[in-house]
Amino acid sequence: MKNYIGTAIPQKYYIGDTRVYKLYKGASLLWDSEVPSGVTVTYYVTSTTSPTQIARDLTGFTKMSVDGGTPIAPSSSYVFSSTGEHTVVWDLVEPVVPYRGFMYSGSSLPILYVEIGDGVIEIGDYAFFRTTMTGVTIPDTVTKIGEWAFTSNQDLGSVSLPSGLTTIGTSAFNNCRNIKQITIPESVEEIGGTAFSQTGIRTINIPGKVMNLNNTFSWCADLHTVTFSQSDRYYLSMNYAFKNCGSLTSVTTPSDCQTYCYGSFSNCESLQFVSIPNTYQLEDYMFTGSTALTSVTFPDYVDMVGGYNFKGCASLTSVTIPNSVYCSQAVIDNA
Repeated sequence: MKNYIGTAIPQKYYIGDTRVYKLYKGASLLWDSEVPSGVTVTYYVTSTTSPTQIARDLTGFTKMSVDGGTPIAPSSSYVFSSTGEHTVVWDLVEPVVPYRGFMYSGSSLPILYVEIGDGVIEIGDYAFFRTTMTGVTIPDTVTKIGEWAFTSNQDLGSVSLPSGLTTIGTSAFNNCRNIKQITIPESVEEIGGTAFSQTGIRTINIPGKVMNLNNTFSWCADLHTVTFSQSDRYYLSMNYAFKNCGSLTSVTTPSDCQTYCYGSFSNCESLQFVSIPNTYQLEDYMFTGSTALTSVTFPDYVDMVGGYNFKGCASLTSVTIPNSVYCSQAVIDNA
């Protein structure tokens, strides 16, 4: 167990948060039974002649052990005894993979695989930014993945998101082009802008609690199908959510909430079908450049249709808009 002398508690936690801490007789603050076992990182070593960087920021670590050896003070650089694969276990100060902990720099060793221990509740911002990992194990105790946490991990192909996850930060998996399939748990409430932009995802279902998708899946060239879980959400913003998804053919949008869109499906060159519920507010550039779109029918209770929604829609032959709907003068400009 990790022992804290005194009663000071890190700001983000509180007495009674049984996932993390217990207070014993007012003097010592101890970790609860969900003790984080640290982060296990497998590196590929190519040289034993000089120290090589294995971590970026040591603030969040207490000890490290190499290949099962005796724990030692954490060091950002290390000289390994032989080339090939080596495993380092990093003990954590608190149950959070620290900010910039393993962020890539030009001297970093290649990371092959990462296993985050049970009890860890958060992956910090930039924690694994631009590393070379091929896979990562994330325990069910993790509730938040920070901003840019896995950005530009070009070889990362295997990711299983934990069942209790609530927050996926801005650009968390941006430019992870080898991720072909991912399931976002229904527990997720927030997905940051460009979180999955420029990935290889092919199909995706949006959980029912998510209300903002701003550039979230833009430039996903292989994404062809999008669905939304029905829920009690009352609002959904999709600004440029699926911009430049050239393989996207169909989208079934939720029918149970007010939906606000700006450029949501612009330049989706294969898009043929979008369901439009009664509570849509379609701002500008909704379908701009969607060259395969042939017809669009708006239901009676759409609030507004903005300008340039059909600009560059070369195959469009029919647009049906009820008289009750407010339309911008540029609604079908250059359609």
